[in-house]
This record gives sequence, C-alpha cells and structure tokens, in this order.
Amino acid sequence: KLGPNQSKGLIEPIPIKIHPSRSGLGEENEKKEKIRIKEEIKNKFNRQIQSTYQDHLKQKYYLKRLHIDIAKCQSICERFDREKLNLEENILWKKNKQDEEDDDEEEQSGNDDQSNMENQLKTLTNYLRDTHLYCIWCGQTFETLDELQNICPGNERDLH
Repeated sequence: KLGPNQSKGLIEPIPIKIHPSRSGLGEENEKKEKIRIKEEIKNKFNRQIQSTYQDHLKQKYYLKRLHIDIAKCQSICERFDREKLNLEENILWKKNKQDEEDDDEEEQSGNDDQSNMENQLKTLTNYLRDTHLYCIWCGQTFETLDELQNICPGNERDLH
C-alpha cells in the first residue's frame, strides 16, 4: 500500500494521463467551457428568434380574426338595418366595391391600425347589441335587453 498511512493507502499508483496534443493543463477545460458558452448563446438566440416568429404569427392571426369579425358585423348590421329599420345607408355598413379597393391599398400601405380595428369592432358590436339586441358571437337575437345581459356572457370574443 502506498501513502503515509499504510492501512488506508492506495493499492495502485495514480495513473498518468498523457495528452495527445501539446496543450497545457486546464487548457482543454477552458476550450470546453468556451464551446459550452457558444452553444448557450446560440440556443438562446434560436429561442429568441422562435419566440419572435411565434409572436408574429399570433399577431397576424389576430389581425385576420379582426378583419373577419368586422366584415361579419358590418354584413349583419346592414341586413338588420335594412330589414328592421328600413335604412338605406349607414356608416357602419360595408363600403361599396370602389371604397373596398381603396381600403385594400391602405392596408397594404400599413394605414390600418390595430387599435382602430379594435375600436371599429367594438363600435359595431355595441351597435348590434344596443339597437338590434344581437350578439355576434352567440349568433342570437334576444327579445329584451335584460335577456341579452343575462344570457350572453359579454361583448367580446374571449368571453364566449
């Protein structure tokens, strides 16, 4: 047995490790640490890009839903106004073909703001609820305002 204390000493000597390269002691650990740090930075960057892309897709989907909801509300608003109130025109209705083409150009130029769209949708849904007692998300016309308030969960898509 090796060592100062013969009863607890080593039976075999400590093995010698021969490095295949001419690097010094601890240099390999330093290289491994640098590689690990680079991998962490790369992974962090990839996660950041992925989350940015996912946020972009969520935003794109949300804007698409807003467009669809606004179009539905405008169509229903026009139908109810013509049938029940005998109106010939209302600023809340869909615009004619030429105005829609102009709107498409505005959308492409980026003038269509998300908050404006949200306000427009809120105005349309409030008008349908107050004037026609209709909830776009329930898809139901109610008899009274109390019935609308009691049965319908609210004036937003998320509440349904």
